[in-house]
Amino acid sequence: MRKKVWLLLVGCLSLFLLAGCGRQNTARKIVKHSQPVPTIFVHGLLGSSQSTDKMIAAAEKSGQAKKMMTINVQSDGQLQITGKYNHKIKNPIIQVNFINNEASVQTQTKWLTTVLHDLKTTDHVTNYNAVAHSAGNVTLLETEMKATKSIPKLKRLVVIAGPFNGVIGMNDAANANQLQKMVNLRLFTQPMLGIQVIVSYFHGDMDFRPTSKF
Repeated sequence: MRKKVWLLLVGCLSLFLLAGCGRQNTARKIVKHSQPVPTIFVHGLLGSSQSTDKMIAAAEKSGQAKKMMTINVQSDGQLQITGKYNHKIKNPIIQVNFINNEASVQTQTKWLTTVLHDLKTTDHVTNYNAVAHSAGNVTLLETEMKATKSIPKLKRLVVIAGPFNGVIGMNDAANANQLQKMVNLRLFTQPMLGIQVIVSYFHGDMDFRPTSKF
């Protein structure tokens, strides 16, 4: 009789332990450690850190974000990095500055690609958001047009005064430059599916409303 009672207790204890293990495994599956998505600020032609300083300061003052790094791209393409990326910060901000702020879009595109590649390989950044001002928008979108898996994926973009059809007084007369519909479609849909684009102010004839989703 005692043997039967003992076997019964052992059986119940075993079932209890197995059930406990099952709950622990389930809990482990539910818990996910999502990686923060940094926001990169890019200035425009003849711009500098002063172009984005106040926006970054406002974001930090709100308590919703924190500046983690400043990346100054030297004239020879070398990166001068101040600060350290922290995966524990929910909304990290990274400020990107081009020391040669008169460089061509092609050159700045190469530099920005280098910055993004470094963030992915060194800091293991897989996705990013961006705020770009003026010609910085052209550089950023040109970077996305040529993007490969070697750089993080752009998730959201805030466009501020993006001169996508030229700058009056520099490139052409007012309203003389026109983008074909095919070019617009290729530029804003194919390489940027799933990206939320917020247009703050637009130079040009394209009709994009704020918080347009593609």
